[in-house]
Amino acid sequence: MLKPTQWRKASGLPGNAPKDDVGVRARELLSDRDVVTQDSADALLIALAGQRINAET
Repeated sequence: MLKPTQWRKASGLPGNAPKDDVGVRARELLSDRDVVTQDSADALLIALAGQRINAET
């Protein structure tokens, strides 16, 4: 299991993203937890990928 700071570093999300960036929401969700399980990390990565695909099309 990754701690939130480890997940953020591994995710490659920018540290000072604009407020409308999906990465900000992911960091807010992760900051509420002490430990991120693999399932929750996978779910967030899938959601982030979907947001980026939608933004590019």
